[in-house]
Amino acid sequence: MVPRDFEGFQQVEEEPVMQEIVCLGSTVGLEVNEENVEEMVEDHRKELIELHDEGAEALQQRIAFGDEEDKDKEEKS
Repeated sequence: MVPRDFEGFQQVEEEPVMQEIVCLGSTVGLEVNEENVEEMVEDHRKELIELHDEGAEALQQRIAFGDEEDKDKEEKS
């Protein structure tokens, strides 16, 4: 994982994140361990990055167009 050095933001360590993923998997009845998660992330890194990028783009569009939609709603009221 690429280290991030942003001032003012808390550094998140991988181990608790991995433990959370394993716990969530176990909760839904999957047999998951940290090695499985690491392997899955490596196998699907490109798809995961694309999903992340799509989600970020959709959020940016909602933010940008949300302002216009809110103005339209106010004008109609």
